[in-house]
Amino acid sequence: MTIDEIIQVVKANAGNSVIMKFTSGEVLVAEVLTVDAEGFVYDPDPPETRKTNTLYWNAFSEFSEVHPKIS
Repeated sequence: MTIDEIIQVVKANAGNSVIMKFTSGEVLVAEVLTVDAEGFVYDPDPPETRKTNTLYWNAFSEFSEVHPKIS
């Protein structure tokens, strides 16, 4: 995926869960919370288990793929 495609998927799925593949090969399911010009904040835990300070931000360039999680 291109970075532009990743940005489109992330923006379209703000508030929803996505499957993210990092350039390192690690795969993670997380909820997209906010999106800025360079990356996005996400919660890797289900909302019902969210704890203080468990949110993460990564730059779009750190991902090779991002897809909506279809329930």
